[in-house]
Amino acid sequence: MVTTIINVQGMTCTSCVASIQAMLKSVEGMQQFTVSLLLERAVAVHDMSTLSPEDIIERIEDCGFDASIISTSEGEHGETALYYLPSPLNQELLEKVQSQINDLQGVLNVRQQTQPDAVIHVSYDSEITGPRTILEEIESMDITCTYKSVDSMSSRLHSFQRLDQAKVWRSRFIVCIIFSFFVMLLPKVFDSCETMRSVFLVPHLFGICASDLVSLLLSIPVQFGVGRVYYKTAFRSLKRYKANMDVLVCLGSTAAFLASVCLMLLYKAHHSDTYKTAPIFFDTSDMLLSFVTLGRYLESKAKGSTSAALSQLLNLSPSNTTIIQNDEQISIETDLVQRGDTVLVRPGDRISVDGVIIEGSSYIDESSLSGEPVPVFKKVDDYVLSGTVNGNGRILFRALKSPRESQLAVIVDLVQKAQTSKAPIQEFADKVAGIFVPVIITLAVSTFAFWYLFVTFSSSYPPIFNDSIGKFAVCLKLTISVIVVACPCALGLSTPTAVMVGTGVGALNGIIIKGGDILEALNKVDTVIFDKTGTLTRGELTVNQMEVVEENTKKLNISIDELWGLVYTAELASEHPIGKAITEKLQELSHTYSMELKSFLAIPGQGAKAEVLYKNRIFTLLLGNSLLLRENQIYTPLEIDHTLNFASNNGLTCVQISVNNEFLGFFGCMDELRPDAARCVSALKMMKKNVSLLTGDQLPTARRVAYDVGILASDVHAEAVPTTKTAIVQQKKDEGHRVAMVGDGINDSPSLALADVGIAPSSGSGIALESADVVLVRKDVLIDVAVAFDLAKVVVRRIRYNLVWACTYNLLMVPVAMGFLLPWNIYLNPMWASAAMMFSSLSVTLSSLLLKRWKRPSQYDTIEETSDFEGDTFKQKLRKLWDSLRNKLHMHSTQNSYQRVDNQV
Repeated sequence: MVTTIINVQGMTCTSCVASIQAMLKSVEGMQQFTVSLLLERAVAVHDMSTLSPEDIIERIEDCGFDASIISTSEGEHGETALYYLPSPLNQELLEKVQSQINDLQGVLNVRQQTQPDAVIHVSYDSEITGPRTILEEIESMDITCTYKSVDSMSSRLHSFQRLDQAKVWRSRFIVCIIFSFFVMLLPKVFDSCETMRSVFLVPHLFGICASDLVSLLLSIPVQFGVGRVYYKTAFRSLKRYKANMDVLVCLGSTAAFLASVCLMLLYKAHHSDTYKTAPIFFDTSDMLLSFVTLGRYLESKAKGSTSAALSQLLNLSPSNTTIIQNDEQISIETDLVQRGDTVLVRPGDRISVDGVIIEGSSYIDESSLSGEPVPVFKKVDDYVLSGTVNGNGRILFRALKSPRESQLAVIVDLVQKAQTSKAPIQEFADKVAGIFVPVIITLAVSTFAFWYLFVTFSSSYPPIFNDSIGKFAVCLKLTISVIVVACPCALGLSTPTAVMVGTGVGALNGIIIKGGDILEALNKVDTVIFDKTGTLTRGELTVNQMEVVEENTKKLNISIDELWGLVYTAELASEHPIGKAITEKLQELSHTYSMELKSFLAIPGQGAKAEVLYKNRIFTLLLGNSLLLRENQIYTPLEIDHTLNFASNNGLTCVQISVNNEFLGFFGCMDELRPDAARCVSALKMMKKNVSLLTGDQLPTARRVAYDVGILASDVHAEAVPTTKTAIVQQKKDEGHRVAMVGDGINDSPSLALADVGIAPSSGSGIALESADVVLVRKDVLIDVAVAFDLAKVVVRRIRYNLVWACTYNLLMVPVAMGFLLPWNIYLNPMWASAAMMFSSLSVTLSSLLLKRWKRPSQYDTIEETSDFEGDTFKQKLRKLWDSLRNKLHMHSTQNSYQRVDNQV
């Protein structure tokens, strides 16, 4: 399967999106297909042997939209590079190029495109090769070419800001408004003096006034010049038996234009006894298109603003990078950087790719990615991330990833995918938009038929029909108003604009939400389950207590220092956090012995067994919990049993030590709580969320942590293996709860995937980040869990406001346009109907843009971000005192029923 990203131009509402998806989702070879109205992109996952990217483009164009391939990639590290040629290669030279490039390791596919430009497309595996190697290979054959990255940061930035699109719509609007202005103004100018009135306003040529001819000529550039883009899209849409917003625009403007032409030609035949001009309304068709075009221009500007968060992220990547090649400094495009390159970063430079420092040291400002304002000191062997800023030191680092696989690029891709996905609440808008156009056309025809029959057979009718243009023209105007005022665009934009702005704002605040559906699911969550190690705690164990049974060490004829040496040698082979904590502690004792590890066996859920050779003796060590020792028939001496129980009951994870079947002591390890863990739990409880603790650690330790953060003992589930964790999550769901799981380990990934929403810190394992729906970028900041819920609540509320407004608008304006209020002489002119249509779409977009004003609630600020109490204003002091008092009262009301557990661990 390959993934093809496609640029789609010309979509105006959700009916456009629906027509494209309906065409392509059921095509053979298509596994997954999504379209984003706002990003103007489609993502297709398809079988290349059955369905090529060109076939997809052709089908999208058949739907009435312009499409072009952005990129086609295969595999996890698949990328595509374009090499532009002055002219196409002949067949012999092309075969030579294909053969020579295919011989490069990592190249997947080579092909030439001749239209509209001569381009060589090369697909490659970025883990093995890179675009610069391929470029050098092509140039070695004396072929001149220019490299261009597919879907590079700079090209995406330009696309998201919609600068070209806004420019085109602005030009179209200027043309419309100039000609429309003259169409409206000239009849008044002609009527200003007797001479011009006799020339232009008196019928001369076949009963036609010169003024009408001038209006017709001035309307043609608007109707068939600017209007051509609407006709083109509408025609393609109707070819597929679909109707989008452009169909309504074309129907309304064409009806006004053709009716004016007919009335101009036929009016004199029926009114030969008068010198009045024909009742034409070219100004209606012109102003209708002017307002629609103005709306498209303003929408393109506003849509560009909705992707401001993505633009800010993309701006973090520098366009050029300095590398060291053959002992020379070379400045190249960032997109040409490859794995293994040596990159030079001068003071103040922005880092372009992820890598590891090989020379120098400096303070690195990582606030753009982590949100932490304090620069981090980096030295040799430390990792640096793209998008961060170097301080005052000069460093060299080795690139570990390509620019498209850096952490910054991953964050951008996650945000972009989130903005492409749909929230379930959008299904309502999609269904309405799908039937909207046929319903509106039916209502428009019904309006014309009703009022024309009514004024024909009734002697009493509303005053509007006494207009000099005639009853037929008035009925036609009412019909046009119905067609024009009904705008499904507002419904279609309600959800995606809010999702785009909301997910973008979240990304800028260090919260990556992977889709609109996740936002809605977050808003419905009522139960939050936390993992312990690495989530509520730092995941960095330290040894707080060491106890030894000296009598037993004497039995084995070893000293305490030699015991520590045996344990140190055994634990060096362990990858468990507890083993690392023990080795770090024993390293501080700085006693070295000539010992050799003969064997090491990790026993899941119990500990480890090792054999160590020392002084020609084999020592068998058991390091683990009470279950491991009990199964090996080793029991704790009575004199140390009380100490061990006391340590366990106070939250220490106890690792018991046995050597050659003799109990020799234990280590008491403590995992420090995150500073904001208690605040996070408290904040979630204030949001009326149920909070539970689910961990594989021992029950006493789990309850101690739960007590410290404010989780009830009844909500603690300890000693849980991965299958147990998923069973508990499923049980909560079966009980009717909407569950969010917060975890960071490999053993948490099944639970993260099973929960309604999975949340993982960026420091978590790769599989946990892949399984999670929400990723917290900021390091060691757990309070962002509560911030994510607050953001989801605000965004979903904004979506509902938008939908209510869009529905209310149509429910109110369509009856007015149909003439329900004509008995009170209240009606809607077609020109103002088009203005109202523009306003509805624009108001929804601007409403979503208000989400950019969302700020992290002050009570969720990290300790570093909170200002000094002494430096606050009087109002800020009162607010902080009130928040503090409220939190304390809340904590008191939910007092934990923690009790010591007497079970030996």
